[in-house]
Amino acid sequence: MKKVNKLNLDDLETLSLAEKENLLSEIRKNVDEIDKDILKLLEKRARYSKEIGKVKSALNLPFYSSEREKEIIEKLLTNLKSSLLKGSLVRIYERILDESRAVQREEITKRKNH
Repeated sequence: MKKVNKLNLDDLETLSLAEKENLLSEIRKNVDEIDKDILKLLEKRARYSKEIGKVKSALNLPFYSSEREKEIIEKLLTNLKSSLLKGSLVRIYERILDESRAVQREEITKRKNH
């Protein structure tokens, strides 16, 4: 992944149209690489969520735990290095947790039907 030159971003008005377009392309390539990494991690997280669903089913536990979700969000916020993402991070993780519950719910339903 290429490092975007901060100087280029600070001095956008001094760049030619072609340089701005190249810079935009470079930044987008970096974002595309990050998206690939995020996708891999989300797939891995979904597999673990499925496993958690199996264990919860075996323990007759509900798939939703507000305490656990609060704990996850609090841990993430503690590790967040910049307040820039605080509100966004909470909303993003609420969606991730919703989808994780859906994976678990599917797993519990499958196990009950077998």
